[in-house]
Amino acid sequence: IGPFLKEAWRGRQLPDPQIKTTVLGALPETPRVSVIMPIYGRYDFIHYQLALFANDSDMQQKAELIYVIDDPRIYDAALKRCKALYQIFEVPFRVVYGGANFGYARANNMGAGFAHGDLLLLLNSDVMPKQAGWLQGLADTYEALEKPGAISPKLLYEDGSIQHAGIAFISDSTVWGNFWINDHPLKGQPNWLLESNEPQPIGAVTGACLMI
Repeated sequence: IGPFLKEAWRGRQLPDPQIKTTVLGALPETPRVSVIMPIYGRYDFIHYQLALFANDSDMQQKAELIYVIDDPRIYDAALKRCKALYQIFEVPFRVVYGGANFGYARANNMGAGFAHGDLLLLLNSDVMPKQAGWLQGLADTYEALEKPGAISPKLLYEDGSIQHAGIAFISDSTVWGNFWINDHPLKGQPNWLLESNEPQPIGAVTGACLMI
């Protein structure tokens, strides 16, 4: 699998972005955090996130929300839904579209090109905060650390088990042809195995919720 993926990636060519951007509402002029959320395939997650963000003053006063539509198949319908959702929840946000499917990394980079916050938070559209104030707490933690690189909170599945608590890198020669792959230690294990809320140094964190 590994050698095939290398060749497929080497031959991949992407067009230059044809950026379109739509601002819904009045975004904060000096946000503490710019939150970038790529959208591919499903855009109904925007509805669920905005419903939660509407009950969190930090998300409207201290955060700049940027949704990047990375899927030409859904752009028109997603933009129409976004305009309707702003009328319902009155949470300001920006919609960015590049004209093609560029993939996760480049979609985040396009969103970052419009960011004004001192901190960036890369957030998957299917990550749902459990309580208000989470973004402020994450930013406070980041700024309290002496030399932070990227930080991420612990992420849980819907049943309360661990989805992400850091990344380790492993090499599996039997399947991946000595490709280095990401491993999530404790994934699927009960949350009580990692009850500490103190920051811990780890090799890498997931891009599903990453502050930098």
